[in-house]
Amino acid sequence: YYNKVTKDTSWDKPKGAADAGGLPPNWEEHKDPSSGKTFYYNKVTKETSWDKPAPKPALAPALKPALPGSSPGGLPPNWEEHKDPSSGKTFYYNKVTKETSWDKPKGADLGGLPPNWEEHKDPSS
Repeated sequence: YYNKVTKDTSWDKPKGAADAGGLPPNWEEHKDPSSGKTFYYNKVTKETSWDKPAPKPALAPALKPALPGSSPGGLPPNWEEHKDPSSGKTFYYNKVTKETSWDKPKGADLGGLPPNWEEHKDPSS
């Protein structure tokens, strides 16, 4: 896994935004070794705080900006979600290849990765 903003890499899947204990993006919870007291660290701004930062309110899905090169709804690039008018069933359409699929395309769900993280495969394994 690779974080495009911080340039961090990890063999272990980073905790998703929902798994981060309600912390805003880029904040981590740590224990002070001398006092054992919990503190919070922002790995982008390098800010520290004894007080837990408030999570940012979630944006309505229609207002959430899409990542560059991706389609709305967490779909891979060039894929669109549509409803079949006769059945009402959701299907997916690739506007470049003209492919259609009843199944959500692979890569559509990033598995709850936090913002700015991407999954990369080690070519040697």
